[in-house]
Amino acid sequence: GVVHGNYRTGLAGMDLNRQFLHPHRRLHPTVWALKERLKGLKVDLYLDLHGHSKKEGIFLYGGGFAPGDERNADVRLFPRLCAMGSEDFNFSRCTFSVSQGKISTARLVAFLELGITRAYTVEASFNSNGRGIPRDRGAATFSEGLDEAADAANADEVPGDGDEQAFAGEEAEGSPQPASAAPADAAAGDSGNRCGGGGGGGGG
Repeated sequence: GVVHGNYRTGLAGMDLNRQFLHPHRRLHPTVWALKERLKGLKVDLYLDLHGHSKKEGIFLYGGGFAPGDERNADVRLFPRLCAMGSEDFNFSRCTFSVSQGKISTARLVAFLELGITRAYTVEASFNSNGRGIPRDRGAATFSEGLDEAADAANADEVPGDGDEQAFAGEEAEGSPQPASAAPADAAAGDSGNRCGGGGGGGGG
């Protein structure tokens, strides 16, 4: 759908990050193929990369087990390591829950149905990393960044590290929980040996 100018939807006009629960082989071929490929595999880490249009910085959305379940610590470990490794990651903006409104998203299908404990949506701000940029300057800074990139392209230059814009979808989390999982705060986990991931076009 992107080649036709769509931001969140495929050629069928559907938000692809809401089709992972019951993907149709012809209407959502990429989602169907990815899900089929992951079935039966032991996947250690699943990342669905999105860009966020409102919040600043980089943060992750993950699943959650029932309160007191030690596996919740394993769910939170990867986001915590990201925040320790880069100040662009904001752990305080991360959310770990299972809500009915997001149940058909890639990360929750991976978490609940495919049994991938470390399944996340990675959100990267379209605006800024949230550090040192006044709130009322955010939109202007983003616009200026695009202008600078365009000027560099016209001059046959490649922007340096300081000029690069990192893009990658959306969302604000809800709260109702299925019986098999719930938001939590606890300790420890399991692991695997394969990695899977999906690039998303919308929030989730």
